[in-house]
Amino acid sequence: MAFGLPRTTGRRRPRIPAPESHRRRRLRWLQATLGVVALAALVVAAGSLWEQFQRPAPGTPEAQLDAVHAQLTREIEVRQRAEAERHRAERLLVMKRAEVESFRDDIERQEAELVALRDELAFYQRLADNRVEAPLGIRHFSAQETGREDVVDVIFQVFRPGLNNPVTVHWDLEITGRHAGERDSVELAGSDLGLDEARTLDGVRLLRSVRARVALPEGFTPERVTVTVEPDDNDDLESVQERADWDQLMETGE
Repeated sequence: MAFGLPRTTGRRRPRIPAPESHRRRRLRWLQATLGVVALAALVVAAGSLWEQFQRPAPGTPEAQLDAVHAQLTREIEVRQRAEAERHRAERLLVMKRAEVESFRDDIERQEAELVALRDELAFYQRLADNRVEAPLGIRHFSAQETGREDVVDVIFQVFRPGLNNPVTVHWDLEITGRHAGERDSVELAGSDLGLDEARTLDGVRLLRSVRARVALPEGFTPERVTVTVEPDDNDDLESVQERADWDQLMETGE
């Protein structure tokens, strides 16, 4: 007969109940957790209700006012963009107009230069005329300052067309003006202006330039200048004369 250890039965050990204090703590923790969750849900619900309460209901005056305000804001933004575009277009237009004016000025200047060149060409073509009776002429009449007070250069050209028609001429210069403090005008010529006695051009044909340096009396105000050219010993030619205002001559000589 064999002897052994006693067999264990399948019974479970009896469960020892948790102490009463521990169960109370767990119950209080669970209650606190449920309270926090309930409070949070209440806060979220209250916030949602408050937002809905603050948001104007569709169709109410407040909602209509908000819609009008939003539409007005959009219209203002559109207008501001349109104003900015208009200002940009106006600036561009001003620039384009300035360019057009510049082009117009250039065209007018070039046209004036072309007319002057055509006149010069026509003049030099006339100089080739070999007619015996070709007349004398004066051109490019002007005056220039010399840098010395009351001393001025009067400039002009004497011409006679034709290479085979030389002629000797005598020229004279006269300036009309007023002395300081006097009402009546006077005429100054020759030695009154410091000009040389010999004012003769020998063998003039085609073109001859003259620069006459005149000394004006102190306090004298010139008003008009007259240049006269007379042929010597040639009855077939007539004398020529050119007049100009002093201010006009000074502008021409600039």
